[in-house]
Amino acid sequence: MCHGMFDRRWRVRPSERTCVRHRSAGELSYLNQEKRRSAVSDPQTMIDRLNAMHTFPGPFLFKVIGENEPTFVSRVVQAAVNAIGGEAELDIETRESGKGNHVAVTLSAQVQDPQMVLEVYELLRAVQGVRFMM
Repeated sequence: MCHGMFDRRWRVRPSERTCVRHRSAGELSYLNQEKRRSAVSDPQTMIDRLNAMHTFPGPFLFKVIGENEPTFVSRVVQAAVNAIGGEAELDIETRESGKGNHVAVTLSAQVQDPQMVLEVYELLRAVQGVRFMM
């Protein structure tokens, strides 16, 4: 059980004995992965959300954060081009993290429909070194 000045911030879940604060990094990572899987497991829900928030066809912003290695940016760009099509025009911006361990790649591309957005994310997810996508 959590004790101390952070009790209100770190609440104990009713069905569990340990609070979130005392979980190992591996346990938290597993829980976060399960939440993400359930959020994106239904493609129709994602398509409905994309239609509600964006106008298609139109520009769409993809942000990928990963390991700062020599070929990471080119692998991300290639995955996006493969999903969008060979004649895709991408605006690409990169930025290194403060310590230089990671790099953020921002891609702006014209997409035709929400299905294309999901296809881009599917290929980006497979790129080696990806840590986070937005």
